[in-house]
Amino acid sequence: MPSFFPKLVVFDLDGTLIDYEHDYLFREVLRIFDRFKLEQLSEQILATHHERDDFFGWIECPQQRVTLERVFAEEFREHEKPPARLLPGVLETLDFLASRNVHLAIATARAQLPESIREKLAHTGLLKWIDCIVARPSQKLQWRDKTHQIRVACNHACVAPFDSYMVGDNPSDTTSAHAAGIGGIIAVRTGKVVEELLRKAEPHAIIDSVAEIPSLVRRHEEGNAHVTSSE
Repeated sequence: MPSFFPKLVVFDLDGTLIDYEHDYLFREVLRIFDRFKLEQLSEQILATHHERDDFFGWIECPQQRVTLERVFAEEFREHEKPPARLLPGVLETLDFLASRNVHLAIATARAQLPESIREKLAHTGLLKWIDCIVARPSQKLQWRDKTHQIRVACNHACVAPFDSYMVGDNPSDTTSAHAAGIGGIIAVRTGKVVEELLRKAEPHAIIDSVAEIPSLVRRHEEGNAHVTSSE
């Protein structure tokens, strides 16, 4: 687990704070690719590859994969996606951290304007605590690399990366956090990526959900309180 109390916690969004909406994602893939008559494709196959962090891994031909990934990106109906649903314990965790003067931010792979993301999150209550949302600057940039977003969030809070936590559901969140120099990296299981892959990226802790973060932080509070009383 991270060995210090954070001054900033940067959260991934989809699969970490809000539900990933896997069912909608899978239905969209089947709808978009229906005209290609891909008989082997099913929601179960998509779920299996998603869990292995290789969503388009069912496409064996590299050239076809590039084509179909582009088609998916162009035709995915983002505007019809179900309203954002908070994962259990999120608001309680944010309130806990904010009450201890921890800065809170979101670093997302979404290539959307922060204002647009804010509108979609307005009904969730998240924005009460989070004043910094950093998205991918361009659709052309690699979605897995969140190093830029993490560094912008740290700069916004005027907190060094090594004094910060990063929390995410994908191995790429962990590798991006390592690249950005984040001091405490926490992987959550709510994105439904298999444990083996989460662990391979080498986070400092793996937990079931963000609801467990207060218990991690309390250990550092108790340790600091013990040191202070001893002095």
